[in-house]
Amino acid sequence: EIDLAQGNLPPEMLDWLGTQAGVTVLARPGTTYSYLGLALAHPALADRRVREALSLAIDREAITRHLFRGLARPAGGLLPASHWAAADLAPPPHDPARARALLAEAGYGARPLRLRYKTSADAFRLRVATALQAQLAQVGVELAIDSLDWATFYADVSHGRFELYGLSFVGVSLPDIFRQVFHGSARPPAGLNRGGYAAPDTDRLIEAAEAETDDARRVALYRAVQRRVEYDLPLLPLWFEDQTAVLRRELHDYELDAQGSFDGLARVRRVT
Repeated sequence: EIDLAQGNLPPEMLDWLGTQAGVTVLARPGTTYSYLGLALAHPALADRRVREALSLAIDREAITRHLFRGLARPAGGLLPASHWAAADLAPPPHDPARARALLAEAGYGARPLRLRYKTSADAFRLRVATALQAQLAQVGVELAIDSLDWATFYADVSHGRFELYGLSFVGVSLPDIFRQVFHGSARPPAGLNRGGYAAPDTDRLIEAAEAETDDARRVALYRAVQRRVEYDLPLLPLWFEDQTAVLRRELHDYELDAQGSFDGLARVRRVT
């Protein structure tokens, strides 16, 4: 009954639609950055060793291959490699043995670490949460999943009522995102520093990058911000999700962009 649907269709639905007569499925690499948010005031999550252990326990390659069916790529940082300010950050490795060792150092060797993870009630996001739960269980982390309607979920995240949560940044194109997410002054409602990350050195790097007028030095400063955040792990990078769309065969010249906008509607043609 519709001409075009873009985004938020689960991979298995896209596979099925690709077999249907009269339908075209489009996909391209996107910049939608999915991550695990962390409450850094939590007694366990305040310990960087625990945050690193959680990151090492996640098999991003397996999740993007099997659940996303190749429609996502493991991420190392918030900006994709093609961005002019991106640092050369590799996705975190999957290393369960190292994760278990770090948890033991942090005091969770003999006793399990119990955490709660909040996500939306979307069926696909719940499957992702279940995969994360299974992977973390392999290193001794017991993850309870709270699946909530979108309004409740987002309100909880916005007001800091979480231990872990999963969300995405969509349409990131400017490095201003670093102030919004990582600067100490950007706690809600002023910004998106929901986990309470506070690092004066990171703040100074962000401020210096924003004030810098020389392009090369500005890029160097933003890359320094990313390397600092990569070490501190105030949130855990997961993957970049592809942009996808499904349209009737008679629609031509529709182009997806990496940010997932609908700008392609300006050029689309209907050929009957």
